[in-house]
Amino acid sequence: MISAQSGNTVYLSGHIAKKDGKPYAGKLGDTLSTEEGKAAARNVAIDLIATLRAAAI
Repeated sequence: MISAQSGNTVYLSGHIAKKDGKPYAGKLGDTLSTEEGKAAARNVAIDLIATLRAAAI
């Protein structure tokens, strides 16, 4: 996970949705259910917030 700061803007990249330490793989509606897609999005959001928090401290 990468973060860079320019003034009061923080740029985040390199976040991948993971389940049990392994990346989610598949296509929503094909190999991933809607619930799995929601869980993947939630996991990425939590990781993004954690990275942003670490950059702000």
